[in-house]
Amino acid sequence: MAFSTPDIFDAIPRLEADGVRFLRIPRNYYDDLVARFGLPDEQIDKMREHNILYDRDERGGEFFHAYTEQLDQRFFLEVIERRGGYDGYGAANAAVRLAAHAQQQQRARQAA
Repeated sequence: MAFSTPDIFDAIPRLEADGVRFLRIPRNYYDDLVARFGLPDEQIDKMREHNILYDRDERGGEFFHAYTEQLDQRFFLEVIERRGGYDGYGAANAAVRLAAHAQQQQRARQAA
């Protein structure tokens, strides 16, 4: 299930403060964003701090999104913000989400 917000950089920290646990995204994902999109360092730092993923379409529309950790080992929520007419679903980040959720499950098994 996805929830839209007009400002993901405001929403995610508030949700985190309320105890919502977001999926940890590997650091190298953000290094790749710098190489692919040339985003400003300040923006990358905020995205990394709050595990926010990014995509941009050919028209310049932007998509910011973050996933919660899995709930009941099967479900997760997504928080999204679209800018500039982006109408996709961040498919380019699906592999990153799948790998991060697999790592979360592995950490949970090790902790048990």
